[in-house]
Amino acid sequence: MRSLFLLILMAGAGVLAARQDSTALFGAGIDTLLRSDIYSRKNDTYQFNSLFGAIHAIDSGLGDLEQYNLIQRRGEEYFNTGNTGSPAYSLLFHLPVGDWFHSGFRRFEPYAFRKDSLRYYTVKRPYTELSYTLGLRTEQIFNGKFAASLKHVFDFGVEFNRISSKGEYVRQNVNDNGFHLYGIYRSKNGRWGIHQDLLYNSFRQSENGGLALDILSADTTLTANSLAPVRLRNAETRQREVFYRFLPSMHFGKKLMVKESDTLEAKAVVLSEFGFRYRLELGRERYDFQDYAPDSLYYLDFWQGADSA
Repeated sequence: MRSLFLLILMAGAGVLAARQDSTALFGAGIDTLLRSDIYSRKNDTYQFNSLFGAIHAIDSGLGDLEQYNLIQRRGEEYFNTGNTGSPAYSLLFHLPVGDWFHSGFRRFEPYAFRKDSLRYYTVKRPYTELSYTLGLRTEQIFNGKFAASLKHVFDFGVEFNRISSKGEYVRQNVNDNGFHLYGIYRSKNGRWGIHQDLLYNSFRQSENGGLALDILSADTTLTANSLAPVRLRNAETRQREVFYRFLPSMHFGKKLMVKESDTLEAKAVVLSEFGFRYRLELGRERYDFQDYAPDSLYYLDFWQGADSA
């Protein structure tokens, strides 16, 4: 997609591109999300849900700014139906992984928030990052991140994406929306904590059923692809996903006196040697294809196939 206008607003606590070894910051084998003394380090960081302990420094620089399109960037290649935000799948084979239920509809997978790729931020000061991209054919990509902390015991944040694209042909427009909201509470002594996530994905695509005329081989006088006749005029696809996770935990171990980074006072914290946690997850997925004025000739082949006998 050719960009006509690009607006970037980034504000944060630190601009850092280097990564640091998490074991050097926190000590090996300690759950960094539940440590009450993690604010003693110098840099604001984030980590992924699937890789606890791998700490990354927040990079709010302008490097790789052109990599705004999720399926047209360096790395894994995707095949899609033409316009930004439209259904796509990877050209590399992937085994289905994860401990959660999935209905099997993965056509919008590259644009969706997934539980194994969620980010959790640990910041000293509120961090905000906004990005907006506008294309020549009214393509729009808008995403943002916000993270903050209250009194060193409660981390919370939100991340959202919105993609809107009209497409080259009639009824090819798509609207992709999603957000991830999280909150992580730790007691002051590190004895117990609560972790909550709310995840939402919504995808809506108009369906045209393909071109009714082969404009590449036929002798036509079309001056634009948007004038090409299509097979469907009133059909659309909708896919929605909602997920909630509740994860409390309790830790037991020796108490240590740790000095606060900004004061001379010390407090007792628990160095976890034993703990337990349980997880409650609720999710809902829905996939709909609707045609408000169906053409019986178009759907004839779908419902009246050859006799298998």
